[in-house]
Amino acid sequence: MADDSQSASTAGTWETTSDQLGAAFDLLCSRRRRYALEYLAASDDGAADVDELTAHVVEAVRARTETYGAEPPRAEVYTELYHAHLPRLTDAGLTAFDPSAGVVRLVTLPDPVDRCLDLVQEFDEQAPSN
Repeated sequence: MADDSQSASTAGTWETTSDQLGAAFDLLCSRRRRYALEYLAASDDGAADVDELTAHVVEAVRARTETYGAEPPRAEVYTELYHAHLPRLTDAGLTAFDPSAGVVRLVTLPDPVDRCLDLVQEFDEQAPSN
């Protein structure tokens, strides 16, 4: 799958091809990346600092789990966002992440990614909590 993600980021544009669809699935397979993209897409300016994004992801995980309080440690989520998820979204061309300022901005939400994200959100709303 790394090849699909690589082709998406190096192509510079997203088109609905099987490679791009595979890249979208690869990016959205992480619940935390999905929650981050949801938050950025819903924000007025498409930007957030990592602390704000971390708070949203922790709350989204907590809200979608059956047991109240079964949320991941905030420091763990922050570290994963900062070092793994945000750089990966930036490499794919979806976000711009400035690690020194701790700010991430949504650059684009291509149709294949947006449609997959919508589908996953619908599924999450209908599925019983984990």
